[in-house]
Amino acid sequence: AVNKEIADGKLKPPISSRDKLFFHVGVNMARSDLKIGQRLAENVTLNAEKFGTIAYLLGAKYPDLALDKAWRQIFFGSHHDAITGTPSDSAFLDLVLGYREAIELSKGAMEDSLKFIAKQVNTKSKIESQKSKVIPIVVFNPMNWSRSDKVRVKVYYQRDENYEALTLIKDENGVMQPYNVTSADKNFLETEFVGKDIPSLGY
Repeated sequence: AVNKEIADGKLKPPISSRDKLFFHVGVNMARSDLKIGQRLAENVTLNAEKFGTIAYLLGAKYPDLALDKAWRQIFFGSHHDAITGTPSDSAFLDLVLGYREAIELSKGAMEDSLKFIAKQVNTKSKIESQKSKVIPIVVFNPMNWSRSDKVRVKVYYQRDENYEALTLIKDENGVMQPYNVTSADKNFLETEFVGKDIPSLGY
C-alpha cells in the first residue's frame, strides 16, 4: 500500500543518510558488527571451554577466571538494548571492546590448552630421515563431527635448516600431501594443505 502511494505521488518518504535522532544517536541502526562480535565470542569461548576441559583432565589448570570474564562480557552484550543494535555510539564502542576482550581472553586460554594437549601427543614420525628435520603439525577439530578442511600453518625454522625439506608435507604414514606455499621468509614458511577426516573433538 505504501509503495502504491509513493508511485501515485501521494506519499513522499523522507530520505536520511543517517539516524535523525540527536539524543540517542544510532537507535534505529542495525549495527551488524555487534551480532558478528557476539557470535565470534560465543564460538571461541565455547571452544576454549572444550579444550580447557580436556587439558584439565590431562593435568592442566582449568582457565576458569579467563572464561568467567569472557562469558560475562558476552552475556552483558546479549540484552535487548545491545545486540539488537539500538545503543548510542559510545555504548556501541563499549560493547565492541567487550566482545574483543572476550575473544582475546578465550583465544589465549584455548591456545594454552591446545599447547598442553599437543605436548602429550606422540608426534614421532614413522618416516623420520636423518637428512632432514621433521617438524610435526597437530591439527585440532573443535566440532562434534569429523571434518576435512583447509589448514594454514606458519612454521618457524633456523636459517641453517634445509628450506626445501620444509616444503614437503606428509601424513603420519609418510604419504605426500598436496600443499600450497602462501608466503616464505628467511625465518618462516607459511603453507596451506587439507586436513582430512580430523575426528570429532580430536586431532
